[in-house]
Amino acid sequence: MKFNLEYYRSFFMTANFLSFTKAAQHLYLTQSAVSQSVKKLETELNCMLFLRTPQGLQLTKEGKLLYNHVKRAFEELQAGEHRVMKLANFNTGELQIGATETSLRFLLAPLIQKFKKAFPNIHITFIGSTTEDTCKRLAYGDIDVAVLISPVPAEFQFEMTKIYEFQDIFVASREFPMDFDKIYSLEEISKFPLISITPDNSMRSFLDDWFMEHDILFTPEYMVKSTGLMLPLIKEHLGIGIIPAHFAVEGTKNGSLIQIKTEKTPPPRTVCLATNPSHPVSAISREFISFILDNSQ
Repeated sequence: MKFNLEYYRSFFMTANFLSFTKAAQHLYLTQSAVSQSVKKLETELNCMLFLRTPQGLQLTKEGKLLYNHVKRAFEELQAGEHRVMKLANFNTGELQIGATETSLRFLLAPLIQKFKKAFPNIHITFIGSTTEDTCKRLAYGDIDVAVLISPVPAEFQFEMTKIYEFQDIFVASREFPMDFDKIYSLEEISKFPLISITPDNSMRSFLDDWFMEHDILFTPEYMVKSTGLMLPLIKEHLGIGIIPAHFAVEGTKNGSLIQIKTEKTPPPRTVCLATNPSHPVSAISREFISFILDNSQ
């Protein structure tokens, strides 16, 4: 049987009013159109849904059974419409955001309070992880929007919107044994103990490739899972770290960290908002993206 919503709509309204005329008025249709829809539904179901008596219409046993199901279905449709309308107007809803540590710490965290004030009824869930894991979650549809740091693995074909660029720098603790007035070559830097993140992180691949472009094998002595975990090792004078400049702002201000002068610095990296073109972007997601772009300058 081919499902026809208009047949059921005509049946539902006729059953509510027990009148073709009132049903037609409510549906803004002619009485004939409503009557024909009900007759076609009866033909397809191969049973009578209404008894046509001198006193008016009455539901048959089959009609009462069908009406109970159709009533629940239309109530669910109305509830769904109401929820979607509320969602479209940002009165309620959920937003799942994937973010790397760098983007969460220095972009999203400062902005999220502003977004929550603008849309207090939107429930926001943050899922922080590596770039690769965040990309997988976005590809699978587990999150709505991702805030990613370049480089993004090439196998993921996302729609990317650039937010801003930042620079990675070489830093060490003030007590680390080196000449902070000297300008070091990459070859000289590579001979010091280096602190970096593990090879499963895209930042590590970025550094491996960059050092290799200068014919130097990048072999850090200490490796951690995230950029934030590098700072304690750097502050304990264990080696030189390569971290985003904004990670070092507080340390360079209070003098506990010193930026090392180098002949070359890594290429700037980019913070991007990413969505998956294979999945529809919700109204909340679009509003969030616009909000971040407007407020991250």
